[in-house]
Amino acid sequence: MGYEWLWDIKYSRWLQDYIWENWKQRAQTNVEWIQFCDRSAEYASKGMKIPQAFPKEIIPINTPLSLKINLDNPGSYLLLFNRGLDAQGNTTKYLVIPSQAFAPSYQLMEKSTLIPLQNAMCEDIQFDSVGKEEYIGIVIDKALNLPWLNPNPENPVLEWQGKHLEQVWEQLHAQDNWRVFYRDFNVISVNL
Repeated sequence: MGYEWLWDIKYSRWLQDYIWENWKQRAQTNVEWIQFCDRSAEYASKGMKIPQAFPKEIIPINTPLSLKINLDNPGSYLLLFNRGLDAQGNTTKYLVIPSQAFAPSYQLMEKSTLIPLQNAMCEDIQFDSVGKEEYIGIVIDKALNLPWLNPNPENPVLEWQGKHLEQVWEQLHAQDNWRVFYRDFNVISVNL
C-alpha cells in the first residue's frame, strides 16, 4: 500500500507541479497573448466586434467575460490549461481549449480569437470566487493524438490531472516546433 500511495498520489502530484513549473519557466514573456474582456459586445454577423480589455492582471468576480487570445498563428493548435486557487485554498484545474464548454476546436483560425467560440456550450466565462487564475497556453503546429482532447458534451470541461500534463509533455518533445505562454490574473470583488 505504501508503494502504491507513493507512486499513484505523491509522484503524480510532484510530476504535475514539475511540468507546470517547467512550462512557466519556458513561457514567453509576451503578456498580451491573453486578456479578459467585457462580454457586452455581441458577435457581429460579418465580423467580430472586439470588446475593451480590462486592466492587465485583474478579473472582476461574477461578470460575464470573453477571453481574447492574440496569437498570430492561423492553422496552428492551442492547448489552454487553467489552474485556479480561491481564497479558501480550493484548487481548480481545467482544460479550457479544447472543451465543449468554451472552444470545441483548438485549431487557431484567426490572429485573434474570442472565447467562448460561437459553437461552444457557454456564452461567457465567469468567476464565482476571489483568488488567482493561472493560464498556460501551448501552441503547436500539429494536432496531438490524445483521445481526451476530443470535446465531449457529457463532460463539457476536462478537469486535468497530472497524467494529462505528462501525456502532453511526452508528445511535445516529439514535435520540433512548439511554444508555451503563461499568464496569471487576480480575481477581485471590486466593480471596475
